[in-house]
Amino acid sequence: MKAYRTISLFLLLLLTLGMSAGAANRQAPYLPGMEEYEEIGALLPEIVPELNEILEEEGYLVRITPQDIPLAEGYPIYLNENYFSPEIASPADFLSLVEAQERYVWKLPVDLGGEVMLVGLGKGYPVRKGIDDPAIVSEIEEKAGKWSLATVEFVTRSDLLPQRVRDAGIDAGQVFFVHGPTGSSLLMAVCLKDGAFQEVLSFADAEISGAHQSFVSKAGEHYSYQGLQASAGALIDEINHTDAFAEYSPTALILLGMAAILFFLKKKSRKTHHATQI
Repeated sequence: MKAYRTISLFLLLLLTLGMSAGAANRQAPYLPGMEEYEEIGALLPEIVPELNEILEEEGYLVRITPQDIPLAEGYPIYLNENYFSPEIASPADFLSLVEAQERYVWKLPVDLGGEVMLVGLGKGYPVRKGIDDPAIVSEIEEKAGKWSLATVEFVTRSDLLPQRVRDAGIDAGQVFFVHGPTGSSLLMAVCLKDGAFQEVLSFADAEISGAHQSFVSKAGEHYSYQGLQASAGALIDEINHTDAFAEYSPTALILLGMAAILFFLKKKSRKTHHATQI
């Protein structure tokens, strides 16, 4: 996979990116059935010129039209929630959390005849407290509530997350791509079948260690949902019960604890264009 330059709105989406949830049925994350379908479809003619500019800069001879972006093949990635929280007691609880989620991005794979241009779309949020730069505030206000181009990656079809689940031999009824345990940016596929947790597939190596507890993930490994939930819960409990951090809120405890522990991710090098980032 190829790497790419940063587009000017990287900081903007880093600060504001969210995704709309509304009344959409998160048990079937299929873009043509979502409330944002029409808005995203209307956005395609606006972003195609920028996508073609990127293709030209990267040396591709092919050029695309809005009709070349297959909305029906898009898949969402759900962000910024603990999808392995001890409070999730059942698949129904998990699905309720996904259904209520407001932060997710759509990934749309565009076939280039050998490679795939993976287009990421996100929705901007209102200005957060602590952002004082007038230029940044202006850009955030302009993007708030609107879908826009977030990232562009050049990958192979085997790199697409749904394909990786199929290649792993998982025959799931439902698949949700979410951030991993302990609030890390590690991506995992939570697979359900017949109303029950089937298994979880990890997409990267990661190790998060406390003084007595640790969480370890290996790329391509299959895990039970309950096993990952228990590992993450034990680590968070250790952080939350550390006397040195007793005065802080649970969120601050996790962040401070994460800053003090070993964390590494081993990923393949990729070329990513950021209009705004997750």
